[in-house]
Amino acid sequence: IAKRFPLPLANWQRTPVTVTFVCADNVGIATCPSPQSVSLEGSGQTVSGTAVDQVGREATAQETFNVDLTPPVVTLTTPVDGLVTASASVVVTAAVSDALSGVGIVNCNGIATPVVDGVVTCTAALRPGRNAITVSARDVAGHSSSAGVMVTRASTATRLTLSPAARTLLVDETATLSLRDDFGVPAPGATWSSTNPAVVALSTDDPPVLTALVPGT
Repeated sequence: IAKRFPLPLANWQRTPVTVTFVCADNVGIATCPSPQSVSLEGSGQTVSGTAVDQVGREATAQETFNVDLTPPVVTLTTPVDGLVTASASVVVTAAVSDALSGVGIVNCNGIATPVVDGVVTCTAALRPGRNAITVSARDVAGHSSSAGVMVTRASTATRLTLSPAARTLLVDETATLSLRDDFGVPAPGATWSSTNPAVVALSTDDPPVLTALVPGT
């Protein structure tokens, strides 16, 4: 008798498989096949073993199985990462594929969505501020993968937030500030200055890179 470990999921092995053989005979076993391991991907793979009893009679057992060790491929095509929009929703599209066991379940921003010709499409609602957009897929063998971007829904800003509001630096240490509105959108075009440029120097970037020069405030 041939036995495999681990057991398959939907007739697919998601990890390397080991086939062991259990041999029994009324007059005694002379040889019993050793366990065999398979770590190559592919469908219709066969492992067989032959047992021989004490009088030379033979019996063969085999296991045929499919091995998929690779998760599906998810490529999010729209929207682009870092998109800033005033819209209340955004169309999400992604290419999803799996070369072995095939695509099983796909969630487009948390909603189960069918794959048509290798493409999944859905519409994701956006709340004000930053939104995580994710497409995840699981193949028939049980492997999962995902791809995601950040999209910001902007509106009329009512305040700006400087982060960090306070910072202690060692001499020659550098740091970068972040200035964002209440929707999480970077606020460009700010005018930056140091009350004591001999203590802290600012680069010309927006936001600038701060460099601590000497002890001070």
